[in-house]
Amino acid sequence: MLLWIILLLCLFVILFPTFGGKKNRFLREVHPYSGLDPHTWELLQNHLAEFENPKSSLEQRAGGLYKAIEDIRNLGLFIRRADDHEHQEKLESIALQLGVEGETTLFTTAQKQGVYFFPKYLNDLAPESTETDVNPTGKAIGEGHFPDPRSHGQ
Repeated sequence: MLLWIILLLCLFVILFPTFGGKKNRFLREVHPYSGLDPHTWELLQNHLAEFENPKSSLEQRAGGLYKAIEDIRNLGLFIRRADDHEHQEKLESIALQLGVEGETTLFTTAQKQGVYFFPKYLNDLAPESTETDVNPTGKAIGEGHFPDPRSHGQ
């Protein structure tokens, strides 16, 4: 009986290695591809830990984020079969999600610290319309008339 309990505990630890611990969502999504290159998988874990370390500087965290994104993309290079492109697309999608969510985190941290942060992935998102809508007559929608530029504001 004791042997069965030990066997079940061993299986539980093998099948659920992160039980009770917090594991990054992106690591869980990439884990099925970890066997493609164990060295790149180990680098990904280290770089994500560097990104998530709140005691690191913003530059160090950003460096960890971009290296982790590159590691995810590099895992896709180890797919040997030409017809397995959906795995590469899945890894690219995960890398893009990590880029957007990671830069959002870094951007809010930079705002709190009062420093500049120049994102790469957030710039590629659809731009929000910040300009006032103008109808064909030159009047702003819901506002008064714009003066003719040749009238010098009169």
